[in-house]
Amino acid sequence: MEWVRSCWEPGEPQIPYSWDALDILNKARNGERMYCVQYVLLFVQSANALGIPARYLGLFNCQGEGVHAVSEAWSNDFKKWVFIDVLNRSYFQDQKGVPLSAIELRDRIFNKQKIKIIGEIKDKESYYRMFRNLVYCFRNDYLEQENSWIFHPQFSVLYFDKNACPLKRFPLITDDKNDLEFPVNHINIIPYQLIKRKYLLGKEQFYLILKIERSFIIPPYDIEVKIDKSRWRKVSDDSFEIKLKKGINRIFARIDNKSGQKLLAGRLSMDFSPP
Repeated sequence: MEWVRSCWEPGEPQIPYSWDALDILNKARNGERMYCVQYVLLFVQSANALGIPARYLGLFNCQGEGVHAVSEAWSNDFKKWVFIDVLNRSYFQDQKGVPLSAIELRDRIFNKQKIKIIGEIKDKESYYRMFRNLVYCFRNDYLEQENSWIFHPQFSVLYFDKNACPLKRFPLITDDKNDLEFPVNHINIIPYQLIKRKYLLGKEQFYLILKIERSFIIPPYDIEVKIDKSRWRKVSDDSFEIKLKKGINRIFARIDNKSGQKLLAGRLSMDFSPP
C-alpha cells in the first residue's frame, strides 16, 4: 500500500481513465497527479502480480454516484479479506486488533460498534457516510479503454442489505456475505481410501489416499505436501498417497505461487489405529 501511495500526490478525478497499471505508472512518472481510482487499480494489479489476491471496490451514494474507490486484499495470516484504502493509507481493526473486511467495516459503522482506525482518516464521520452502498468489481480486463469510467453491470455486484439503496445501474445484487467473502488460497485435505498392502514374511502396511480440494488459487502455482517432519514434495494430481503410522499422522499442504511465497493452506491430523 505505501509504495503505491508514494508514487504520486493526489490530484483530481480523471474521466475517462486508464485501467492499465503500467499506463498509470507511466503517467505518474511524467508528473500526472491522479486520484483514488488509480491508486486502487495500481495496488490491485501489483498485488495480484505478486500472487496476493486483491480486488477493486466502489462506494456509491443513493443517487448511484461513485464517491470513493477502495480495495480488499486476501490475508493468508488471518484467512480473510482485508479492507484497504490506499488514498488515505488506512485499514481498520476490531477491538482485538483483527483487520476488518469491507462488509465487516460497513456493519460496524451502521451498528455503531467500536472501530480502530490505522491510517490517515481525519474526519471519520464524513468518511463513514460513504459506506451506504458497497459494490464489488470483479472485472479482469484491465486494458479496455472504452467506457472505462463505468462500472460494467455484468461484473459488478452490489451488497444489498437493509442499509443499502436500490441502484438500477447494478442489477446483480446479493445479501449473502459468503458470495463476496469466499476464501482463497485454501486447500481441503480429504481422506479418500485406506489401502492395506502385504509384504514378505506377512508384514502389513497401511496407506491412505487423500484428495485435494482447491479454493480460488491464483495461477501459476504448485501444491506441495508433507507428512509430519518429512520434506515437502510437489503433488501433480488432485490426490496423493501417504504411508500411515500408528498414532498421530499430521499432513500439511502449501501453495508455492511462483512469486517467492510459500503459503500454508491446509492441514489435517489423524489418529490411526490399525484394524
